[in-house]
Amino acid sequence: MESRFKPLELTALEKGIGYCRPASPSLPPVKLTDSARSGMTDLREVTLLTVKMTTPVTSARARMIEGRVRMLLVTDAEGIVKGLITSRDLDSERAQKIMSKAGLNEADLNVADVMTLKGKIQAMRLEDVENASIGDIILSIRDAGRQHALVVGPSESGDKGSVRGIFSLSSLARQLGLDVGTAEKPTTYEDISDQLNRLLDGQG
Repeated sequence: MESRFKPLELTALEKGIGYCRPASPSLPPVKLTDSARSGMTDLREVTLLTVKMTTPVTSARARMIEGRVRMLLVTDAEGIVKGLITSRDLDSERAQKIMSKAGLNEADLNVADVMTLKGKIQAMRLEDVENASIGDIILSIRDAGRQHALVVGPSESGDKGSVRGIFSLSSLARQLGLDVGTAEKPTTYEDISDQLNRLLDGQG
């Protein structure tokens, strides 16, 4: 009896072949008065890139470039959050001091040397985000002096909380239609303060 299925013809991989990567999530345009959720990257829908504390700084930087992100979550082997590291941390004065004092190169540093530890991270609660606006989030990021903000909420298992989402100042600025300059340079509040202040004065 002839089968109604048939195997596909296989082909060899061409020399130099690459692989497809998912496009960066595109969030919709927003106004300052819109719901904060419209500017949050939901980690139930988008996978956040992670590294270990023992990961070399050079590898973390390469991972950011490859993933087109400026922040990585630092976790242990069980997926427990230990902190985070941003491109700003990699280029910080702290990193330069460590290298200068110990006579090291960047290749000698690990993520643990320059990361922001979990105990120093002030995250937003998902329940508060649900009732907040884009303007509220931007002011919160400004006051924290960072470029990103984590959002914590109940975990699916219900035992402990988990990191549920993330806000990026540069992403929010783009959603608002602001000029954030080159994608390679981290966006600080000061970089776009004049543009944001004009929006805030006009209430977005």
